[in-house]
Amino acid sequence: MRASRVVCWGDDGYGQLGDGKRADRRLPARAAKLSRGVVAIAAGASHTCALMRGGHVFCTGQNGHGQLGDGTKKDRRTSVAVVGFGAAVCTVPGVLGKTFTAARAAITRSHCRVGRVRRLASRRKTNTVLGESPHAGTRLLKGARVGLTVSRGR
Repeated sequence: MRASRVVCWGDDGYGQLGDGKRADRRLPARAAKLSRGVVAIAAGASHTCALMRGGHVFCTGQNGHGQLGDGTKKDRRTSVAVVGFGAAVCTVPGVLGKTFTAARAAITRSHCRVGRVRRLASRRKTNTVLGESPHAGTRLLKGARVGLTVSRGR
């Protein structure tokens, strides 16, 4: 850190340097999205996290096992907020068996958004929710998308 600015160098195979690229660096490169308020940094072999003034935590790099804490398993080249550390949270509601309209309202009340909606032939009544992804109870960042599988009838 230089005057609260984050610079990183070295191996960047998973984007752990946080500069938006996946290119090894011999010289310091500025980490994107971390220009002010950083109070501490922790670096692992393939991911990096920064604690911000106010308690937010941001991480970047390899995420195959969910180690970045953003509710996904997607590698990140720039920093993403860790769920539950100062960031607003969306908790996926249980909407299986509800109508699509009721499910959409519950998802919105939970600070999430409806994502991809797949319609499948089913014996269930038209517009009944048959599946959701991620599953109910999963904590994500505010505004995260919840995918639904909905019956289109027979």
